[in-house]
Amino acid sequence: MDVHLIPARPAEPEHHHLALAAGVPVGLGFLDYGRRVAGATSWLSLSGDQGQDLARIRAFYADKTGLHPALAGKIRLRDDI
Repeated sequence: MDVHLIPARPAEPEHHHLALAAGVPVGLGFLDYGRRVAGATSWLSLSGDQGQDLARIRAFYADKTGLHPALAGKIRLRDDI
């Protein structure tokens, strides 16, 4: 993912497959400029269902505000373009 809250580029679907195959959780970090806080507060164990996993990731970032909110995009995989 990009350095900002909402990635400017889509995430690579291969990252999902690699994390799932390795059995490692995915760390969700953020820079919330609206509240002026940063952190890596959530670790997501992937289910194997990309749609469900993306929904959980989107829910985590839903209340975060990026540096340029007008430029925020939907969190998606490159396959969804």
